[in-house]
Amino acid sequence: IVIDEKGPRCNCGRRGCIETFIGNKYLVQKAVNRLQSGVSSCLRKMSQGHMRNITPRLIFEAARRGDAFSLQIWREVAEDLAKVCAGVVNLLNPDLIIIGGGIASARRFFLPHLRKRVRQRAMGVPARHVKIVSAKLGENAGLAGAAGIFMNTIFFIITVLFVTASVCHAEPLPAQIPIEVTGESVQFLQNEQVMIAQGNVVIKYKDVVMTCDQAK
Repeated sequence: IVIDEKGPRCNCGRRGCIETFIGNKYLVQKAVNRLQSGVSSCLRKMSQGHMRNITPRLIFEAARRGDAFSLQIWREVAEDLAKVCAGVVNLLNPDLIIIGGGIASARRFFLPHLRKRVRQRAMGVPARHVKIVSAKLGENAGLAGAAGIFMNTIFFIITVLFVTASVCHAEPLPAQIPIEVTGESVQFLQNEQVMIAQGNVVIKYKDVVMTCDQAK
């Protein structure tokens, strides 16, 4: 979603996408550029004078210490995000907007201002109706969602393969099974249509590999 056509170049090739204003990489670059221009901030000491040590987490920690520069960075995140959220509210009239990803851990520094700016920017009734909250999993929300989709896909395929084998009088499965599950113990409970794997579990599907201690 473009919010400034003259903004920074985004990884997608366009300019001024919301990612270039609130994404981790661009957030850090904004802070570094301003620090290099001479802005005063405790981030200099916290990063031991090395700009490469600056991360969103460090900007968050500086804000916790009351650093005016870092607090302003998060305030600008709220301003830029409000442009998108207000448009979403006007177009879709959602009940709830959930903010996840890398910036979610700093919600205390931008969420109140984000809510305020959305109420000011969006149309009255939907703006008062919508709730804006942070994801419970914070910066791990995207990773957890991707893992969930992966696991659902894997075990759906496993179930289909085993059910197919059962219908075909338990004939051996084809050699070219697209998935591989290994572990210290791997069981398929046919009556319950559940697979249980325990101990150094490795699940392979095409070029994707997932490891865990146990899976069901």
